[in-house]
Amino acid sequence: MQKRKNLLAPLLIILIGTAWLLNQGNFIPGVDWVWTSVFFLAGASILLGTKPGRFAFVSGMFLMLGTILSIFRQTGKLSVSWEVPILVVLLGVLMLIAQFLSFPLKAARRNPSSPAGGDNDSSSAN
Repeated sequence: MQKRKNLLAPLLIILIGTAWLLNQGNFIPGVDWVWTSVFFLAGASILLGTKPGRFAFVSGMFLMLGTILSIFRQTGKLSVSWEVPILVVLLGVLMLIAQFLSFPLKAARRNPSSPAGGDNDSSSAN
């Protein structure tokens, strides 16, 4: 986990610099790459930089997928009247998927005395 946190700052700087260059070069006219990259980075850092869990999955993926929709909107391929309902449906789908995913840290907290959860204090006392 510590290695991922050590990589986050350099990757953040590289992505912001790349977004800035994309803006300067007018790579895709009309797209504000710096602002768009901030949302993508926020989602990626939540997804990769926090403990695994439903909230991290839903919020991280929502921001990252919302960034893609934002690029479509900024390039005129998607209107706001379509983007917002798609985002609402996307949020519901991500919440539903999160219910079916198993996150090991959450399962271990629910029943720490189970044999699958690790050492059992009562059995080690003998």
